[in-house]
Amino acid sequence: MKRILVDRGKGRALAIGFCFLAGCAAPPVARHSEAIATPAPRQHSTGWNYKQLPVTPTPPATSSPRQVAETPRPAPRRAVARRVMAPSAAELEQRVLGLSPEQESSVTSLAAALAPLSSDPAVRARLIYRWIADRISYDGAALQRNQLPDPAPEVTLARRTAVCGGYAYLYTALAEKLGLEVCTVRGKARTDGFCLAGSDALGTSHAWNAVKFNGRWHLLDATWGAGSLDEQFRFERRFDPYYFDVPPRRLLVDHYPAEVRWQLLGTPLKAEEYLRQPHLLAPYDDFGLVLQDPPPAPIECRGRLQLRVGVPAGVVLMTSLQSGETECKGAIQITRQGSLDTLDLMFPAAGEYRLNVYARRDSETSGECCFTYKISCSGGSDQSFPEDYGNLQRDGTRLRSPRYALLPAGKRTTFDLTVPGARAGFIGTGEQRLELKCEDGRLSGDLELPAGEATVFVNRGDDAQYQSLLTYQVR
Repeated sequence: MKRILVDRGKGRALAIGFCFLAGCAAPPVARHSEAIATPAPRQHSTGWNYKQLPVTPTPPATSSPRQVAETPRPAPRRAVARRVMAPSAAELEQRVLGLSPEQESSVTSLAAALAPLSSDPAVRARLIYRWIADRISYDGAALQRNQLPDPAPEVTLARRTAVCGGYAYLYTALAEKLGLEVCTVRGKARTDGFCLAGSDALGTSHAWNAVKFNGRWHLLDATWGAGSLDEQFRFERRFDPYYFDVPPRRLLVDHYPAEVRWQLLGTPLKAEEYLRQPHLLAPYDDFGLVLQDPPPAPIECRGRLQLRVGVPAGVVLMTSLQSGETECKGAIQITRQGSLDTLDLMFPAAGEYRLNVYARRDSETSGECCFTYKISCSGGSDQSFPEDYGNLQRDGTRLRSPRYALLPAGKRTTFDLTVPGARAGFIGTGEQRLELKCEDGRLSGDLELPAGEATVFVNRGDDAQYQSLLTYQVR
């Protein structure tokens, strides 16, 4: 399954693949403590609104049987309807999480405790998912030993640990007790990463669920919604609502059912089509990203590649390009025009690469992996891009020259870039400050640079504060 870490020293996000032994796909590996906090529920969710209880009218008031002669009988009071509000979603979930050990002692007693909370099938389906995600831990130790536990529902309930089969069969047992139409779905889960055993081209053996409410089937994965494993196979609980009621086409990005009918698509996706999809992870929906004309995976190129991604305001993309365990620095430049980010990739040599694309909010410093691509490159380049600190993603910022990181020492270099709001700019080279001409946010100049680093600094305000924009290497 996926794991997403943040490298403290380098201030960048890392994505590392991980799944498990023959049996079922492990939950995601935990994000580092610096990673973005638990995301809000994805926009794909159809929602689940609780129905109000019927209005119960208050019986009319009655007068005393003993009447005082000089006092006229008062007119009957009007019946006042008392509206009894159903509990909110949060209140119902708190009740579920507050069940006693006695209520949770068996599948039958647990179902009996859940039943009175709601008669709505959609709500019942969601509450079962919430309870399992909170109470059942992934058995990382059994996974590491390749000794998978008995997935029987009563065994899982007693042990409170399981791998994917235990999660799925327990969900099925509880749903059936609550009168829901439900099925355990078996298939493969794609992780695009290192697998211990039991994997093939489609992924690792896995189990999830389909449940029917509101007249149609819905897909969920309680295992992936419960939490994650760290590098020592220790389970870290982290509830993720995303994996309840996932749209069929989205779940089919990394879940391929053994029975075609559980794709829930009018036109089923063939195995070869499944494998050629970009691997979109849950945060892709969180951040509202949209790949424009995504190429099939793995991507084949000849040294250069360009991808375009629709990115909402307030969201910043980050990337890493890896060849084996080595990160390729200066291989990617991201520029923004309106709500579209263009990713230019320049590969240092022919070979196999992995592109990881992350997103973060403007106010945050770390991000979450949103999608990955495997890339096969038949050629390379001795050039690289200058370090831009993410500044080229500011809407309207445009670098015309120099495009590449390596500049000649002792020769004139033409600088030409537009930075919205720029008031002034200069090139800093050691102790030298070489001024740039600035007109309406356009910075330019023909400068002779000494060997070493050359950094473009920009002032965007009325104060004397300058920010570093780009760094070049001069040789």
